[in-house]
Amino acid sequence: MISLSNISQTKVYLGKISLMKLIPRSATTAVVAALMLVGTTYFALGQATGAEQQPQDQLWQTECTGQARDSEALHCVAFQNLFVAQSRHILFSIRILVPTAAADPILRLTGPLNIYLPAGYELNVDGSPFAKLEVASCSKAGCAGAIQLTPDQVDRLKRGRALNIAFSATRGQVTTVETPLTGFTRAINAIR
Repeated sequence: MISLSNISQTKVYLGKISLMKLIPRSATTAVVAALMLVGTTYFALGQATGAEQQPQDQLWQTECTGQARDSEALHCVAFQNLFVAQSRHILFSIRILVPTAAADPILRLTGPLNIYLPAGYELNVDGSPFAKLEVASCSKAGCAGAIQLTPDQVDRLKRGRALNIAFSATRGQVTTVETPLTGFTRAINAIR
């Protein structure tokens, strides 16, 4: 059982910007449990690499893989990861995939294990309801769900300031994690 006495000062990261926050010393499931006890979220965003500063518009990254450089052979994603800085465990991975140039993008969210599965993930943009993701599968990487985004939803993400992810470790105990949308427009345009 995690108690408030197990929570200590440690660094978390927003991109490469170091912040001081309260998070537990143990593994990912302990972090989630402690957050439920405290009722607040203390996650890190982006890629933590020391004290270097990462521009805010770079929080959303892109990557493409494929056997050739022509656009038909490339599979590209825009993504943002939320880390626990001390353990370097990824708590949330948000990936936007564009299967083909003509297809609507797919948002895939992978979150921590040991969540209350029937609740899934509730997403909102700047406090306004956006989507509900059912957990489709869980693996050692975490519990994942996905939705196909409509053009209107993509526009809302482009205009928004923050994507909020609500989840529950147990029935009735909801925790919300805020993810900046700064740089989302640049990233999604780059992969289309």
